[in-house]
Amino acid sequence: MRSLLEHFHGERPHSVCVDVSRHYSAEREVEEFAVAILRQFCGVAMDDESDHLWTVEQIEAGETHQGRRFFGNAGVA
Repeated sequence: MRSLLEHFHGERPHSVCVDVSRHYSAEREVEEFAVAILRQFCGVAMDDESDHLWTVEQIEAGETHQGRRFFGNAGVA
């Protein structure tokens, strides 16, 4: 816990969980929501496709982890 507090400059991290249906294409909306939340509150985002913790910079840049972008979008590594 101490390392988390140090990482977040003494602030306790918050957790927001969002369940998004895969029946509709919502990649852009999910990315926009994640970026807005991460800009407001310091932190990272997680999706169901990997155990990677995404920073706002990684999401905005369209970076990949194990060949996937945030929210499971296939991307070019």
